Amino acid sequence: AAGDVVSGKVVDTDGNPFEGVEVTVVPTPPTPSSASRTAADGSFRFAPVPREPMRLVLTHPELVFANEPVPIAPRTNLRIVLHRRPIVRGRVIDARTNSPIAEFQAGLVAVDRDAPNAHWNVPPDAPLLRSDDGTFALRAEQGGTCMLLVTAAHCALTRTRLELKADSVTTTEVRLEPGVVVRGSLRDALGNPVADADRKSTRLNSSHLVISYAVFCLKKK
Repeated sequence: AAGDVVSGKVVDTDGNPFEGVEVTVVPTPPTPSSASRTAADGSFRFAPVPREPMRLVLTHPELVFANEPVPIAPRTNLRIVLHRRPIVRGRVIDARTNSPIAEFQAGLVAVDRDAPNAHWNVPPDAPLLRSDDGTFALRAEQGGTCMLLVTAAHCALTRTRLELKADSVTTTEVRLEPGVVVRGSLRDALGNPVADADRKSTRLNSSHLVISYAVFCLKKK
């Protein structure tokens, strides 16, 4: 039967209220979900809601994602404590000149315990950051082991392993070394040079040179 009220307040670990947190009530299917945002005092309220098992999904750009069960009783005056996403602040330096690099790409990737030695590369959707003094600030999705990946034009990719905790700020300095210049020639299977192939892309990805052409299939030896 309908008629219950689900209400409460969202706070941080210091008890401060959070405004603008998206709170979604997820009841047992096929009952549809409903969503709202917390008020200035961190409060939320849903009514009426069915008297059945349900969960609250809470999201906010600054907070760690949460998925909390709702007790059958009581369902009012709930107090939900959320953690802030870890922040990584840093500065990117040219290792040759000790001067800041003003334009670079940086990203955080969670380290998979099942693949701790994976070849990490800057995520393809990582934005190009610009800062005259080389500073940056990134938010991790949650605490745990992360890889900070930073690269810039004419510089080699730098990987820094970080242990992050929710509600914390980690500072670091990233020193970028000069990149490797790769020169070579393209030949077909008979050893003849290819002078006018339709080149699609050439890039140095981690330690592997990747070259693709529209009319050739290149194989490793």
